[in-house]
Amino acid sequence: MTTYFRVQDGIFDPALLLDADCQTSRAWGRDDLDRVGVSVCASREELATYLATLGSGIPYGSGGWVLIELTGDLSDDTPLDADHGEILIHPTQIISVNPIDDDFFDLIGTAYDAACQN
Repeated sequence: MTTYFRVQDGIFDPALLLDADCQTSRAWGRDDLDRVGVSVCASREELATYLATLGSGIPYGSGGWVLIELTGDLSDDTPLDADHGEILIHPTQIISVNPIDDDFFDLIGTAYDAACQN
């Protein structure tokens, strides 16, 4: 079973990810770029790199955000940031939902530092 990872604001019910009507990926502030499927990455490390280089809206060390591990079927749509590790899926099961902890923020920080050196 392949698992994927995403972050989202904890005010949103993760169970909605399993609702086909809610499986749309939206670019921040760009309704014209909606994609079919939920945006995820293949690993915690790839997600951290994505957030450190392209992600926005998650202030470093902020509370309230959750890390979700889930399974799903690949979407036929094309992710906007596929070249940066973004994958679109139709979630089928939520494996875990946890508050973002210091270890994950450290992964993001390490990925940011590495990106700045390149």
